[in-house]
Amino acid sequence: AEDNSRIAASVDDMVINKVGGIIAGIIVFILYAYVISVFIVHSIDRDSQVIGTLYALGAPRGTLLRHYLTLPVLVALLGGAVGTMLGISPLGIGQMEAAASYFSYPAPVPAYPAYLLVYGWGAPPMIAALVNWLVIRSRLSLPPLVLLRKEQGKVKASRLRLERLGFVSLFRIRQLLREKRASMAVCGGIFIALLLLILGVNCYSFITTMQKENAEDLRYEYMLSLKYPPKDVPAGTQACYMKSFSREIYGYELEIDILGMEPDNPYFDFTPAAGTETLTISSSMANKYHLRAGDTVILTDTVEDKRHVFTVDRVVPYSVGMYAFMNIDSMRERFGAEADAYNVLLSDDMPAIESERIYSVTTRDDILKFGDVFLELMKPMMAMMISTSTIVLVMVLYLMMKMMVDRASFGISLMKIFGFNDREVRRLYLDGNFFTVAVAALVGVPVAKLVMDRIYPYMIANVSMG
Repeated sequence: AEDNSRIAASVDDMVINKVGGIIAGIIVFILYAYVISVFIVHSIDRDSQVIGTLYALGAPRGTLLRHYLTLPVLVALLGGAVGTMLGISPLGIGQMEAAASYFSYPAPVPAYPAYLLVYGWGAPPMIAALVNWLVIRSRLSLPPLVLLRKEQGKVKASRLRLERLGFVSLFRIRQLLREKRASMAVCGGIFIALLLLILGVNCYSFITTMQKENAEDLRYEYMLSLKYPPKDVPAGTQACYMKSFSREIYGYELEIDILGMEPDNPYFDFTPAAGTETLTISSSMANKYHLRAGDTVILTDTVEDKRHVFTVDRVVPYSVGMYAFMNIDSMRERFGAEADAYNVLLSDDMPAIESERIYSVTTRDDILKFGDVFLELMKPMMAMMISTSTIVLVMVLYLMMKMMVDRASFGISLMKIFGFNDREVRRLYLDGNFFTVAVAALVGVPVAKLVMDRIYPYMIANVSMG
């Protein structure tokens, strides 16, 4: 740790994957709870005559409630235990290999925080117990006679005026109305799968957009931060004056650099307005802090323990980190610097300066390579989200369709007795679900994108980019 300052940075970078995993888990828990409730309702509907008989014979509701709760809670407990053990096994921890190789730290010792074990092991059975208790209690509150007659499953589809439709279309609509609960579960499952998919795609989109915009906005080849600037500005360079500040966002204190520059600086296609109270801010900073022209922004000088208040003059397109810009003379006046003070040089070539004067050198290639490194670090999480979304979608579709077919098994048997072949039966009972899936996807894609775009900034709260 003494010889590798990047060890501390590795923690913040891995927080993104951690937060993304927790958010994805919550999304899956919501879907899982709903799907289980649909199956439990289906089981109760199927067994309603037996339940009604038991009620009539005096069986208490609590006994039946415990009976229907036991299996889903045990399944959820087992699934949570297996999933948690896989997550903390070498298979799960292996996703950190990319970060370990980049940050060059020793082999990490696995940790088992209590909140993570409760989250992975305890949350599934707790959710299963709560959701199923609410659903089952509601269904078991029906009178025994209603359960015996299976009246709760009837759908008033006959009131719809559908005579103008053909037999196939009419049958599909009535089948959809009969299975509206399962259809809603399919739509919910598609939406959850799309949330996970867009979470993975958003990561990729964020990084590639950052790479593209950085390449467009960066025009200098070298940025030199100086400890002891030469009295005369080296030929072929642009002198700037820079001070670092901090500002809190989503619980993180991020560094913001104010760069004072001469008018008509060739490395920027904008000129900050003169004035000690105004700031021209980068689009990256504006996006991160939700700022626009006319807003007031407070920055903290952690070295001098002072707070400075500015008014945003305008937002300029500049994606490289958290930067704000001022006229260099105005900035010198604001912070009490000498009239010719500077501490940063921008140039196309490395200027001939004694190394003792240089604090740090940042090259254009260094900044552009950051996007490649970030993409490499995020690949495991992106792959996990995209593959998980695919698995979730397939499982939900399979389970819901299977349940629909099971519920319609008597009708399908009659269809076959009347001479309908497999293709015709599928057309009547299954093909109609294509439109349910199509509409769910058509609505779900933009809505999921909108939702995830609101969540995503919290996942990258510690990244100094907008």
